[in-house]
Amino acid sequence: MPKFLRFQSAVPNRRGVFPGVFALANGLAYAGTLSSSDHQWWQVTNAHGEATWTDPSTVDPSCYDRDLNPGAVSWFKTDATALIAMCRGYLDLLDRYDVPWVELRTDHPGGSSTRTRHR
Repeated sequence: MPKFLRFQSAVPNRRGVFPGVFALANGLAYAGTLSSSDHQWWQVTNAHGEATWTDPSTVDPSCYDRDLNPGAVSWFKTDATALIAMCRGYLDLLDRYDVPWVELRTDHPGGSSTRTRHR
């Protein structure tokens, strides 16, 4: 079984990047697309996530710097079951708003990966 998992857009954005699950959900919220109940869920769930798990960019602000680390993306360890379970809610949100996404699995982030599900 692969050791790492990533949920990302099925299509690249205007910069050719495939945003991850949280960026996709945040984009819907910031664009004002979410219903009031979905927006409230997003706020509560984001707050829970920020209080529970460390955002890598708060440890190293340059980790996603496009010049220093082009192509840097985050992967979840497959044994991070609570975090992955939280992601399922975000994926349901993306499905409700017809945002296409894929699930990638790999043993070596930055190497080859297997697309295991897509919407």
